[in-house]
Amino acid sequence: MIQKVVSWPSKTNIAKLYAALMQEGAIYTVDGLSQMVRDTGGMAPQKFRTLFRWMATKAPDREPVKIAIAMLGLLEGAEDRALFLTLGRHEEFALYVAVALQNTLENPDRDLWNIAQKLEGWGRINIIERLADTTDGDIKHWLVRDGYKNNIMYEYTAYIAAVTGDLATELASDAPAPEVLDGAAEILTALSAGSPGESISAYAEAPIAVARFLAHVQNGQVNILRLNAVSELRRYFKHAQNQTPWQEAEWQSAIRVMAEILENETNVALVDQALWSGSKDGFWMARLVANALGIDTWDASLQQHISGNEQWYSLMRTKDPARIDRVIALAEQTLPLEEIASGPDLLNGLGLEFKNHSAIDFIVQDLKLFPGKGWRLLLVALKSPVIRNRNMAVNALVAWGKENSPAEARHEIGQALRSEPDEKLRVRLAKLLEEFS
Repeated sequence: MIQKVVSWPSKTNIAKLYAALMQEGAIYTVDGLSQMVRDTGGMAPQKFRTLFRWMATKAPDREPVKIAIAMLGLLEGAEDRALFLTLGRHEEFALYVAVALQNTLENPDRDLWNIAQKLEGWGRINIIERLADTTDGDIKHWLVRDGYKNNIMYEYTAYIAAVTGDLATELASDAPAPEVLDGAAEILTALSAGSPGESISAYAEAPIAVARFLAHVQNGQVNILRLNAVSELRRYFKHAQNQTPWQEAEWQSAIRVMAEILENETNVALVDQALWSGSKDGFWMARLVANALGIDTWDASLQQHISGNEQWYSLMRTKDPARIDRVIALAEQTLPLEEIASGPDLLNGLGLEFKNHSAIDFIVQDLKLFPGKGWRLLLVALKSPVIRNRNMAVNALVAWGKENSPAEARHEIGQALRSEPDEKLRVRLAKLLEEFS
């Protein structure tokens, strides 16, 4: 079809080619198609370029644009460089642009870096993977300070940032810049999590980088982000199946230093201060560290919630019935219960418009641990249009049993059964009704 359009660009031939490109995702066809074009040869390069420049700049659909970028990337020279740099700023096109630049430029690293800095998601990840072998000092420095960041998961980029960015050397300074230490904290945290990226055990210089990072933190270069990294590293050390690539002495030394840092009174006070600081981001990070240290964060979570940073999930993380009573009372006072209980439907409850339904989820899912508590909220969930809410309510009633449920529970279950639109949930409700008879 490409040959036909290059030879005779009639509307009919172009329409057939475009329709074919729309049938399959580009990711499944681009490699095979590129190889076929290389093997076929004989197509006039300028006509070929004209066709795919037109498609890359005029097509209203993304898949043909991706194929067009790939086809232009098969041509020699940098004639399409400016076009690539423009299209590369789209997250979905970045991968295709990266390959095209690598195919057409002798050293595309600076152009790839230029694009990566304008992206935040998979596009940045795809380009960073193609910068893994860069020797450009500016790019290497950027990888440690900012390049590893993305809005998907840092685990995808942390290993490249550590290895290519030479994290261990960056940490060799007596007083690294704050952005280096913060970058190290987030990179090492991601590496200690491992999957979906490389684990810290694959990072050959991990013993050096970790030791240097811990030394800086122990010497007073501390903030909540860095304490969280120490906490996450300690979690990794506790659960690691082997010590690769550490030697035994290095391993034990790291464990000792981490304990000293996390047990330091000044650092514990810093965590406590961040819990009560009112900062949303600072609180989130401080709570992670506090939980690892066994510090009770419930009261701080309550303050955050009252100040507008919703914490329903955290507030339900307690075994204290008195605290659960306070959460229930708060929910009954602040949530639009009648609006939530608008009647059963098959909605998935995703999106900001279902914020209150999500709040009911967080509460009701744990009411099964507190028989008899929160009946009003459970009833609201049973009448919600979000199917997940109703399933949570049934879970709680199953756990409570007839003996711990109010007298009207059987009637409400029957009402719910008669109006339930989901077949699987009807089966559950029917079985529950039998148990309550």
